[in-house]
Amino acid sequence: MAYQQAGNDDDAIDQLERAISRSPPFPPAFLVYGSLLTFLDQRDKALEIVKRGLAIAPNFPDLLSLLGDNLMMRGDAAGGRNAYNEALKYAPTHGDALFGLARALQNDGDFAGAAALFRRILTVQPGDNAARIGLGVCLLEIGNSEAGYHELRHAAGRDAQAYAEVVSAVSMARTGRFWLRASQARRFLSDKNT
Repeated sequence: MAYQQAGNDDDAIDQLERAISRSPPFPPAFLVYGSLLTFLDQRDKALEIVKRGLAIAPNFPDLLSLLGDNLMMRGDAAGGRNAYNEALKYAPTHGDALFGLARALQNDGDFAGAAALFRRILTVQPGDNAARIGLGVCLLEIGNSEAGYHELRHAAGRDAQAYAEVVSAVSMARTGRFWLRASQARRFLSDKNT
């Protein structure tokens, strides 16, 4: 992990190869290695490492959630949802699995189901801005504009990056808005309008 944080991915991979070869096996090494490979967009190798880790620790929610992420990136939505649901069976409040499943439902057009999952995330992690934005967009999509914009305004006030994500999300939503001037968007999304 130190090699990875220093930007030395090759040495990190060498160390992780050794770590997953240890006996007895150490499942978190598979998680770190799979996460690194996913980050490096080495999808085939990442999937292989995650599956090897799950063969050793089939009930490890973090690995199951990472499996879901990798399957979703490959376009296997059903496999991704199954992996997230399996992770949630062992850890019902697992943030990454809840978020992944919520995104999968959102992509499938099940906005009410996704909104329920984003709410579950926010009860455990109230500061999760990505979940708040997801909830806001889902609420817009199911026709609850007032509550949706409330969530999005709350998220937009966090920082400049969150504000940009909210503007993008609102303009891409089916029932969202589009502004010709940045000042109009800023005025609409300001806390004064809540």
